[in-house]
Amino acid sequence: MRAAVSAFDRAQTSGAKPAAALVRLAQRARDEAHAESIAAARRAGVLAVAPLGLCFLPAFLLIGVVPVVLGSLPNLLPA
Repeated sequence: MRAAVSAFDRAQTSGAKPAAALVRLAQRARDEAHAESIAAARRAGVLAVAPLGLCFLPAFLLIGVVPVVLGSLPNLLPA
C-alpha cells in the first residue's frame, strides 16, 4: 500500500504517469499471492500425511506383522 501511495506522490510532484509503477506493484502482489498459495498447498499435503500414517501404520503392524511373527514363533523357539 505504501508503494502505491509513493507512486501517486511521485506522479503528483513530477507529473509522471503512475501506471508503470502500479503495474509492477500488481505483478509483485500476484507473484507473492501465487507463492503463498503454492506454499499453503504443499503444507496441506504434508499435514494430510500425518493422520494417515498414524492410522495405517498401527493397522499394518497389527494385521500384517504381528500374525507373521506369532505364526513363526513356535518354529523359532528351541523345543
